[in-house]
Amino acid sequence: GRVIRKDPLCPGKVANIWDVVCMAPEFENGLNDYARFARKHAGYYGLCDDGEIEFGLGHIHSALTDAGPEDVALNAHLFNSEMLIRCLARQSVMEKWKIGSPYEDKSVDAVEVKADASFRSRSVRGRIGRMRGFELDAGSKLTGICLALLDALKATGKIGKGPCSIRVTERADDYFRLFLDGANEEDVKLFSTSLAELFMPIEGQKYMIPRYEQILADNWLSDLLPEVFRKYVARKVNRIAVYHPLPRALSGSRAEADIFSECWNYHVSPGVAVYVFQGRGEQMLAEARSSGQTISEARAKLKSLWR
Repeated sequence: GRVIRKDPLCPGKVANIWDVVCMAPEFENGLNDYARFARKHAGYYGLCDDGEIEFGLGHIHSALTDAGPEDVALNAHLFNSEMLIRCLARQSVMEKWKIGSPYEDKSVDAVEVKADASFRSRSVRGRIGRMRGFELDAGSKLTGICLALLDALKATGKIGKGPCSIRVTERADDYFRLFLDGANEEDVKLFSTSLAELFMPIEGQKYMIPRYEQILADNWLSDLLPEVFRKYVARKVNRIAVYHPLPRALSGSRAEADIFSECWNYHVSPGVAVYVFQGRGEQMLAEARSSGQTISEARAKLKSLWR
């Protein structure tokens, strides 16, 4: 209570609240203290490193959403080092709280995604057989996926066509927060749920669609040159990075899947949605699984933000 009181002599006052957690996984009850800590922070909102106010344990660190207690214990020194650095950034914390700015006093759904290695390769656009690669950062790639989904949901009448915008913010350790801003609550919820479904394993979904990437394959000349010149002489190879499942909201018919494919081609990558329950599509799914081109575990988490 003393920490969060206003100081009339210091309008820009901010403070750090520390949780001291004992973790000893080698003992039978050595993780009980972490469980208490997790329950505590699962009950309220807090400021995140990207300036959003999030409900749950993830407001302390983005990695805590996915990491189990054993993983946290193993990497406690890394978390501690980052917290010691973060606690010095008081000016930045004050700015992120945006005290005095207008707010809506409502919770909205958002999606948090960890960008894997495929988001660090070159993007691919064009048509199959005539694809070209270009540099694009992970945030821009994720923005493209959001725009493809938004356009498809609007084109199929699943959400309204009123003005709204995609928000993408970067957090620590390659985590990104994605949400729809300016739409009504139902549209935001459908968008967030559908976006999370795009990053799920393919387990019963009707359709899947490829996302291509371009990698650089070394040759004898690129091996001799410094890294800065490698990209100019290395052979450029276009390949499927991963197949994404289509969300349920856009899998009701072949027509909906085709609309999503058009939006995907425009914003993300070449490729056509494939029906996976029979024929060639069933075979393609089996081949994709054997070659590691499907998502093995959920990469997106639904979060609640206060706005």
